[in-house]
Amino acid sequence: MVGHGERLAHLNLNCWKPFVVLVRISIKFFNTVLVDQFLGIDEFLFHFGFFALRLATGDYP
Repeated sequence: MVGHGERLAHLNLNCWKPFVVLVRISIKFFNTVLVDQFLGIDEFLFHFGFFALRLATGDYP
């Protein structure tokens, strides 16, 4: 029988897979399309990454 903690961790991992894929796709999109128009995109990516990190760690309400 699988422990409750293990099952919970596995469930969380499965929930985050689409989010991780979405982040990777958006980063690729920003790298290919918007880097040409370098209009504060690094700052935007920094804030987006920070938000994603807080969301992933559960720090964001």
